[in-house]
Amino acid sequence: MVSELKNVKYLIVGHKFGSLGRGGYHISKRFCDEHSEYCEFKEDKKSRNLELLNKKYKRIIFRTQVPRCYTIPVNFVRLRKINHLFYLRARHLNPLYNNCTNGFYYYKMHKGFDNYIPMITDFPVQEISQPQEICLGFYVRKWLTPDSFDCFIDILNNFPHKVNVTIMGDMNPQIENHPKVLHYNHTNNNVQFFSEITHYFYPTSKYFVDPFPHSVVEALQCGKQIIFPKIERNFKDGIDDIKECMAWNEQYKSINIDNKLHPFKAELWKKFYKNVFDNDWNYHIERERYETIYEFIQGEVI
Repeated sequence: MVSELKNVKYLIVGHKFGSLGRGGYHISKRFCDEHSEYCEFKEDKKSRNLELLNKKYKRIIFRTQVPRCYTIPVNFVRLRKINHLFYLRARHLNPLYNNCTNGFYYYKMHKGFDNYIPMITDFPVQEISQPQEICLGFYVRKWLTPDSFDCFIDILNNFPHKVNVTIMGDMNPQIENHPKVLHYNHTNNNVQFFSEITHYFYPTSKYFVDPFPHSVVEALQCGKQIIFPKIERNFKDGIDDIKECMAWNEQYKSINIDNKLHPFKAELWKKFYKNVFDNDWNYHIERERYETIYEFIQGEVI
């Protein structure tokens, strides 16, 4: 019976957080669309019978990085007989999970990770318009990165003139009512967000470690000017992964940077993912073999 049910595809399971139209949930869906011959996607609430799905699919890939966020139980007891792999934050690392991360520096920093497998997808750039007027974009997560939020407020305080601002994430009256904001908009639709902005501000947090911020890759793929305001910190994470593969500024400038030759294009990663799929979604690399993600891409991807 098992052999009759068994599929040749992997199942990727994710959890959707409210109405926000981005994040790991949407990246996973896009990844499965781009690799439909190998992968299928299901939301966690539609994946309650893990035992049956384990018989149907080659392996179950849990994409949401915090186990307790799922609407179904994915604890050690439930997973011990499931051929699974879990993308995890480091604080949830446990030898009872088959684990993975999507951040290169994160992989090097935390020795407990077995696999480093990012999900590089193509943002639907054909749906993106290029605005004529300057518009600053910011992803508001004040509860998660309060120092990044304060940094953006400081940028507005010191901006030389009034400016259009579009934010994604949490609605925020402090930005909406700021005296330097000429026109304000809030959206949870990432296509609308990147259609409206010209400059994406992503202050690095002194405290919060982000394995791999996909919104920065999306901004890069959309041809937006990317600003990384400087915040001193004593670690490297996925922000540094991306910064090392592109040109960027620390503050707003009227000169446009061309990043068309960046390596985060799905076409470039097809051979890499074929190797991942052929090896049951395992991809071990020697941590000391490459110092940066750019070296990794040169050695393993391109």
